Amino acid sequence: MQSSLVCQVYKAGAAEKKALEQFCLNWSGDFWAFDEVELSLKIPGTLLLYASVGGIWQGVLLARDLGSTAELYYIYVSSEARGQGIGLRLMGTFEAFLLQNCQTEEVFLEVRPSNLEAIRLYEKCAFSQAGRRKKYYSNGDDALIYTRLISRP
Repeated sequence: MQSSLVCQVYKAGAAEKKALEQFCLNWSGDFWAFDEVELSLKIPGTLLLYASVGGIWQGVLLARDLGSTAELYYIYVSSEARGQGIGLRLMGTFEAFLLQNCQTEEVFLEVRPSNLEAIRLYEKCAFSQAGRRKKYYSNGDDALIYTRLISRP
C-alpha cells in the first residue's frame, strides 16, 4: 500500500471538481459519467470519498446515507492502482465516516456476479450475500445484494 495515500471526503472545491472530472474521463466500462456523479452529489445524504497520491486520484467511493441504512453505489480503483489496498482504505474511511456522522446500522450494495474482484473486497470487509435481483442491470445481468451491519462501540 502506498504510504502517501490520502482518503478524504469530497467537498466540491474547484480543484476537487477538476480532479473528479479527470478521473471520470479515465474510467472505462459502464461507470458513471462526471455529470451523473455531480448530479447525484446534489441529493441529500450522498457522499463521495476519494483516495489520492500527490493530488492524483487513485480511487473513489460513492454512497448515500438513507438514515438507518446506507447504500454503496460504487467503489472504483483505477486499473494502474489496483492491488495496493486502496479499496480497503476507502471502505475503512467510509465506515469511519458513517460511525462519526450518521446513524447507519447497515450498508447494502449490488454487484454483478462476474465482478469477482469486487466481491472479494466486499467479503474481506465483512459483507455477506443477502439476495439476488434478477436481470437488474441494463444488459440483463443479475445483481447480487450484499449487506453488512455497522458495529457501534
